[in-house]
Amino acid sequence: MLGDKIYGPIGKIIDIITLCITFFGVSTTVGLGTMELGSGLSYNYGIPLNNKAYMIILLVVTVCYLASVCLPIDRGGEGRV
Repeated sequence: MLGDKIYGPIGKIIDIITLCITFFGVSTTVGLGTMELGSGLSYNYGIPLNNKAYMIILLVVTVCYLASVCLPIDRGGEGRV
């Protein structure tokens, strides 16, 4: 659509805008998911919600995300028949 203009300033602006939108979208999703998971844990198990609880939940969610990203795709099926 833009041809060779993607290598110039217009392409760089589009790349920057795309990266910012992706960053904010992922941040919002992780933040809302953490709050939702915390509310579910509080409702089901009576865990008090405070900043420390949210930080622990966020840490667990982040570690799970990093594990899924860093492990190769074929590792998920190991040991299954």
